[in-house]
Amino acid sequence: MKSHRYQIQRSDLFRALGLPLCGVLLIGLIVHLSSWLPFAPTPRPALDVDRTVIIQQIDSSETTTDAEILLIGDSSCLMNVDAALLEGLAKTRAINLGTLSFLDLDTFGSLLSHYLDHQTSPPKWIILLTHPDFVRKNSASQAHTNCFNRYLEKQDHLYNHTPPWSPEKYLGIHIVEGRLLARLPLPLNNAFGRYYGFTSDLSSFMVQHQGSAVDPRSLDLEQLKGSSDYRVARSHKRLAASFLERIPSGTAFFVGLTPVPKSFPQNDFVAEYQALLNEWARLFPGCIALSQLPPVLDNEYFATKTHLTQAAATHYTRVLLENIGIDEVPTH
Repeated sequence: MKSHRYQIQRSDLFRALGLPLCGVLLIGLIVHLSSWLPFAPTPRPALDVDRTVIIQQIDSSETTTDAEILLIGDSSCLMNVDAALLEGLAKTRAINLGTLSFLDLDTFGSLLSHYLDHQTSPPKWIILLTHPDFVRKNSASQAHTNCFNRYLEKQDHLYNHTPPWSPEKYLGIHIVEGRLLARLPLPLNNAFGRYYGFTSDLSSFMVQHQGSAVDPRSLDLEQLKGSSDYRVARSHKRLAASFLERIPSGTAFFVGLTPVPKSFPQNDFVAEYQALLNEWARLFPGCIALSQLPPVLDNEYFATKTHLTQAAATHYTRVLLENIGIDEVPTH
């Protein structure tokens, strides 16, 4: 025996589901259209550590500094060299455009060209510093590369691998995040949150230190597991030629590798380091290989397997300057 019987008309279904759905889609349309308004905030999706670093370095590259010493490379360049200290020691303007190992030489080259386009004179010395882990990496992170390219073009972008049909795209959630939410000081996680506080504090720190940053973490010995069999990945060969073309004529171009913790290499790493550096430098004909930089340092000098502590970075900056010998190097 049936107690109830319902008859649902299409009009009832439309009122129950269609009207709310149309309202949501209308909001998404308004968000997308408003992003084209001339007074709308521009995209600046500094929502976490990685994106803050990428965005801040692009912002820095658009500031006319006419630095004479320019550092560029992965996060070991960013964290292991204090550009403000380097400038004080060398008594000449310095800037650090180090970013992340998730990017590649093509991205580094784009950042370098973008910087040069905003200067009145090129640097006298350009230093490419990367960790051996970067040298053996075959490909860049698509998510980080997209973040870099879209912000360089001042376009909104979907971080990570969001599918094309995602509601996030059509509702403009990424637009709201990248243009409005990211303008707020957002708390950073873990050690970065305890050291810097917020995304805006990390940006301010990098500005004050001419593009350099500090890794506030403590070395986890579990990170020292894995292979120390380093070799130059094939993917770098094509990209290296393009990067080299971006080095201005008359600029001295240095190539160096940052150190690894002493207890990590499974073999005698000193000889392997020199062979790796020589192989890496051969991709950049005419460069000056920084063969006297330390290949290994004691574990206590490291915040992670690839980053030095702040105190160790001060020491490493001094060693780097000694090895550059900026008063006596030939030009590219």
